[in-house]
Amino acid sequence: MPNGFEGVLKGVSAVFYAYIGFDAISTTAEECKNPQRDLPRSMIYSLLICTLLYIAIALVLTGIESYSSFDGVDDPLAFVFEKRAPG
Repeated sequence: MPNGFEGVLKGVSAVFYAYIGFDAISTTAEECKNPQRDLPRSMIYSLLICTLLYIAIALVLTGIESYSSFDGVDDPLAFVFEKRAPG
């Protein structure tokens, strides 16, 4: 935990707000043939896919740049792209 417990809470809050968009899935329940079966599956699948993508991006970012250089960075993705941009 290089950024301490506060860094962990910031990361958790970002992920929480990213998952709020899944309410759009529940609004499509009217169009399902079997909503009691299809809706929970679609929500779980979308959560799993987003979690895997989040982990993959975190692994790639820490593979490109050492985690210690992210200290105090607000947007790690932009930080890495800016640092690696040509010219």
